[in-house]
Amino acid sequence: VHLLLTLLHQLVDAGNCVVLVEHNLEVILHSDYIIDIGPEAGEQGGEIVAQGTPEEIMAEKKSLTGIYLKNYLQKVGPLGQTTAIHHKLLPTDQSSNQMGSK
Repeated sequence: VHLLLTLLHQLVDAGNCVVLVEHNLEVILHSDYIIDIGPEAGEQGGEIVAQGTPEEIMAEKKSLTGIYLKNYLQKVGPLGQTTAIHHKLLPTDQSSNQMGSK
């Protein structure tokens, strides 16, 4: 995952736009913008449940992705402590930054 994130950040830093369909929570947390489609899979899905930054997704009570992201961060701690990748939305130099704790 770390190699993938490094390559994706290099593409974005070079001025490219990257669009992913992804379920890996660490990759989702590194996104600048998320469109959460649901609320369930298959015929029970297909609607935009939430959209925005990872913080905005976690603040949306209807978003299952937001719930999973909050739980993931509670298990691993602030993202800056779990990865060497830097990201403007998820600072790695602020160990006290706890996303989703509004």
